[in-house]
Amino acid sequence: MKTVYCRIMLTAVAASTLGISTPGSSFEHSSSGPTSTVVFTGGDFAKDAFAAHAGAIKAVNGDLGKDGVMLRALGVYVEYEYDTDFGAGPIGIDGDAGIFDLMIGYQFIRPSHRLGVYAGVEFQGHELSPDDPFNDIDGNEWGLKIVGDYETATGSPLYVGLIASYSTAFDTYWTRARVGTPVGRFVLGVEGLAHGNNGYDAQRLGGFVNIPVGMHYGILSLSGGYQWADEDSSASSGGSSGAYGGAGISFSF
Repeated sequence: MKTVYCRIMLTAVAASTLGISTPGSSFEHSSSGPTSTVVFTGGDFAKDAFAAHAGAIKAVNGDLGKDGVMLRALGVYVEYEYDTDFGAGPIGIDGDAGIFDLMIGYQFIRPSHRLGVYAGVEFQGHELSPDDPFNDIDGNEWGLKIVGDYETATGSPLYVGLIASYSTAFDTYWTRARVGTPVGRFVLGVEGLAHGNNGYDAQRLGGFVNIPVGMHYGILSLSGGYQWADEDSSASSGGSSGAYGGAGISFSF
């Protein structure tokens, strides 16, 4: 039987940046033994923006099913575009960004849920073509970053997943709340998100489905809905108002 702890951990990372499962009341290992590492990757699109990410989480004690210190690394690539006016008519700006964080944290495992907290450093590098002197989100910046994630075991009738992060690099934040229910082997539900930085703020409302993948405790997470971008956030690396969608997959070993 696949263990609940792997499903909870994988749901937490199979969406963005950073869950399913067989009902159970403990985090005992299966006969195959404990797993220590989660790897994950995925993509996200909104109107005028696309992002791809990949990363890994490592349990220092070698066992994802126990309380302990965790190491996390995440890389993100973003492409976006927007229109601006330098006084001679509208001009299209193409932007791209590379983001990387390295963090240390601690997870608390309980029979019905998991809580993880992380702190570390983040680097963001933004490049605009042509250059936009009126956009503050340009160039390179280092920052301190904190992340928290909470996940209930999906053997319960109500699934809850919460993730929030904040970085001092361009005052970047990303939050997501999910509520769902098991339907057979899947989890179906609704999600709400808020994200932004010094250059934009946006909110999302949509739905998601988490699908077990039959290898290495894998999880595929799909989501989609509508994004609202603030009207004064035209120079946005987060995209414009319109439909959004995303997919993420993760495995442990």
